[in-house]
Amino acid sequence: MLVIQELPRPAGRVPFIWFPVRPSLGVAVIARNGFSARRARLPRPLLGAHAVDVSGPVSFRLLAVWTRAEHRYVQSLAGDLDTLKASRSRRPVVLAGDFNSNSIWDRPGRPFDHGRLVRRLRDQLGVVSAYHAWHGVAHGAEPHATHYFLRKRERPYHLDYCFVPESWPIRGVSVGGEGAWAGLSDHRPVVVDLDV
Repeated sequence: MLVIQELPRPAGRVPFIWFPVRPSLGVAVIARNGFSARRARLPRPLLGAHAVDVSGPVSFRLLAVWTRAEHRYVQSLAGDLDTLKASRSRRPVVLAGDFNSNSIWDRPGRPFDHGRLVRRLRDQLGVVSAYHAWHGVAHGAEPHATHYFLRKRERPYHLDYCFVPESWPIRGVSVGGEGAWAGLSDHRPVVVDLDV
């Protein structure tokens, strides 16, 4: 499965689901390798994510995440989790995409922040960041950047995540390097290899 943010509507014959966010940009979900995907039916729209039901070798609900300033970034996911809970799906949940958040910006007194999101995802959905589980690092201490603000090497951040069920075996997690990616986006891909 591929989750791509800030993408114009894809063209061609690749099967995809595209969620328009702005007139010319959106979030695409592309199913591959024996998986198929369809838009999930939820009681109300989500703000920071887009729900897709995935079927194939394993079935799950995918939240394709792109949190944005107009919805107060990661705070939008707090309401999205309430909506997800109300949908009563029995499928495992995976969240993947651009969260635009990191624990380095957590501050006491904020109603919701990255650290609270990570705890809530673990406690309520049983999901963990595949990157952090695989590399054995704490949130906020990531050695690999997934975003370079304004494409500047001196402004690296880790903002992109894939949260998977804690029980799913992880075979590897990597972050795309410079090379061709630097010319395509200010983000780098997070690649998660699971044994499911």
